Amino acid sequence: MQNEIEWEATIVLLVAVRSELLGVYDRLKKTGHSAESDDPHLLEIFYLRHESVLIRVLLAKLPDPSQGGDAAAWITAYLAEKYRPYIVAMVGLCAGDRNVLTVGDVVVASATVRHDYGKIEKARATPKSFRTAGQSHRAHLVLKHRRTFLKVPDRLAQNLSIFLNARYPAASSKAKTAIKAVPFNVVFGVMSTGNQVVKVSGVFDYLTKQVVSGADGDEYHRALMALEMEAHAVAYAAENSGVPIWLVVKGVCDHANRHKNDEPHHRAFENAFTVLLDVLNEVISNHFLVEENRRTATLNEQKAQAAFQIGNIAEAREAAKIAHSLGRRTVTTRRRFLLGLTQFAEYDVARQTIAEYRQSDAFYDQMTRGVEATIFWRDGQYEAAYRLLPDDVIKGDRNLLYLRAMSELFMVEELWLSTGAAPAMQSQDHIERARDLLRDALAIRRAGEPPWWIMVNLFWVLRLLKARRRTLEQEFKRAEAVLRKVMRENPNKGTPRLYFLLLLATDDRRAAFDAEVEGLIKSSRSVPLALETVDMVYVRLETLYQRDVLRDYGHYWAGICRWLRHVRTIGRLVRPTTATQMQ
Repeated sequence: MQNEIEWEATIVLLVAVRSELLGVYDRLKKTGHSAESDDPHLLEIFYLRHESVLIRVLLAKLPDPSQGGDAAAWITAYLAEKYRPYIVAMVGLCAGDRNVLTVGDVVVASATVRHDYGKIEKARATPKSFRTAGQSHRAHLVLKHRRTFLKVPDRLAQNLSIFLNARYPAASSKAKTAIKAVPFNVVFGVMSTGNQVVKVSGVFDYLTKQVVSGADGDEYHRALMALEMEAHAVAYAAENSGVPIWLVVKGVCDHANRHKNDEPHHRAFENAFTVLLDVLNEVISNHFLVEENRRTATLNEQKAQAAFQIGNIAEAREAAKIAHSLGRRTVTTRRRFLLGLTQFAEYDVARQTIAEYRQSDAFYDQMTRGVEATIFWRDGQYEAAYRLLPDDVIKGDRNLLYLRAMSELFMVEELWLSTGAAPAMQSQDHIERARDLLRDALAIRRAGEPPWWIMVNLFWVLRLLKARRRTLEQEFKRAEAVLRKVMRENPNKGTPRLYFLLLLATDDRRAAFDAEVEGLIKSSRSVPLALETVDMVYVRLETLYQRDVLRDYGHYWAGICRWLRHVRTIGRLVRPTTATQMQ
């Protein structure tokens, strides 16, 4: 049966003695279904569902002799190596500090330490040595315990905070009628492990001063709460076997003094197991699911990157959306997600997301500012984009320099397209500033794909300025060489091909343009292309016509529209005039 079930998390649950094992078995049997195991070291395998997670619980008893560090370390290491659990947990009994705890209270280990390490000197081998050990012995113990002190994993400590000083109600179920129904407390503290059952008054005072006082950590990591026989061995074996989380929860059955007896064992163990289940639920809810989400987010982030590189914008956007929804907030994911929204013209969602980013300095960074400017620019709000990119912000950032240049240009273009003319001096100043900004952007070297889009726009600006033919020829050849290389290396990307057609049209190379269009159509490659990019290309061609730089721009636009019939377009057009011209 166990081979037919696809579990998502494995928990090893250890108990020390048979009576405890049977109690755990009965409780688990009521909450999930079980399967027999062919492993002689496992009593049973249980499958429990918590929220959306199917958990496999491997129930095991320490091998004989069933108490002590040797048995605990061996079984922990064996099960960790064979089953690779997410959590190794142990539930059982302990002696508690009578100054803090009463019988029936529960201790969750914040850290473990061994109290039987050190040097035994003459006349100090009896339990009395706990009260009379000399200074040399005391210093040696502190040194040893600093090296053997094991804190609970940070990921678990974060989930345990809600249990600190928790007060549990009295047991009330029918199964517990034989147990004295009294409330109990839960504390978070150090468990000190040794291989002997201790019955010595004053032992907690001694160990607090001599064993734990030298340990690092917060107050609750240093507070000695319990003595027992397995916790440190379980923690040590789990950590050295690569188990992400170890957890030890024990019920207080006595105070390690002369009044020690076995009567409260059942109640203390029941209390401990109740708390253990609550802690495990908390860890699964607030850590395992978080880690699973993190893994899913990472996979989708990688998927978005791969899809973007081959030009599959729709798939990249969906993968980035999943990663973003799972809390992934890396620069790459935020950029892919926001740009995906803009390429599908989902500007309202993008603005809402950016408004959320503004609440955190960590998220509203240069990249986010750049995307916000892009949204303004693509939505026709050029002046808003311009105001968002002052000189002190854009310095040294290639993308922001490019966006500022586009904002300068499109403010002028909007005036040209709406009135048919613009004040000569003002428009000339804007265009010259845009030229300088684009050159500054190209001067910034960065790893990755050459900025062909900046090269094409610089050439377009130089044509607007009616630069010398020699300068135009140099810039054209540079942009052409880079674009041909990019198209060769990225056969599924549509935007570089559209920009190459724009480059040929901008320089009025009609024969080369027509040949390129025919070649693209014959290749019948259905590449994806965002319509808002087509929108911007039309604006550039119309601007060249308005400035009397390109007379027959209609021929070039018609050629682009012919090719677009063979392209898989996504998103929507922003400008109604572009849609009209495409018809």
